[in-house]
Amino acid sequence: MRVYILIFKSRLFTPAVIEHVAVSGDFEIVGVGGVAASRAGSFRKWLSSQTGYWGVWGSFWIIAATLIRALPEKLRFPRPFRRLSSLRSVCGALEIPYADVADVNSVGFLETLVALDIDVVVCFQQQLFRKELLEIPKLGCLNVHTGILPGYRGMKPVFWMHSRREPELGVSIHAMSASLDVGPVIVQRRWRRRPHSSVLENQFWSYRCAAQSIVEAIEKLPTSATDSLPNVSAESPYFKAPTKSERDSAVRAGTRLV
Repeated sequence: MRVYILIFKSRLFTPAVIEHVAVSGDFEIVGVGGVAASRAGSFRKWLSSQTGYWGVWGSFWIIAATLIRALPEKLRFPRPFRRLSSLRSVCGALEIPYADVADVNSVGFLETLVALDIDVVVCFQQQLFRKELLEIPKLGCLNVHTGILPGYRGMKPVFWMHSRREPELGVSIHAMSASLDVGPVIVQRRWRRRPHSSVLENQFWSYRCAAQSIVEAIEKLPTSATDSLPNVSAESPYFKAPTKSERDSAVRAGTRLV
């Protein structure tokens, strides 16, 4: 199978996902597209939203860890040490074509996918797929959702599951449709919520779990029988990103963010 992965750009979270999928899967990754997280408004507004969610110190430590992760690449360490510095670095080490993708629905990008003769597109980013993109891969498009479906559609599922004291957290891989987080679930993996863990810790664990789930879902897709797993509908619960008051309320109730 020929697989293309669209994944959001993050030095902390996503290079290790690509590495695991590439070395573990029995398929060919013919390309990786790095998609920048959407930022509505100015950089100051975006930074304010980040500190409003993670807090000042939480944002500081995330930024510091990101800068540290970049050092092996910036200082030109030997490749084994710099391979996880960025998506571009890990793809270079694995000899996978990499490109930054500004708009997943642009005509130029769609033409690239058609030329690559794609069987599966894996979506691990926030831009919505339009009909033209959904119809390109022969076997379909898979969405990676770091929450348990159908109960936790939408934004920041790790926060909502953790703050609601769910006994388990999980990752779901589902076949995509034109609606957000809707379609038959192909693979779902769960882990026990540790009482003293933080939202950020569970976020890291969700990406480790997602890497394994992506491999399983791709290999299962050609012959998948989805009757045993939920078919997520548009009527399933949908969560928006928490407001500052919702975040503060969760913290007062004992939720650790970092």
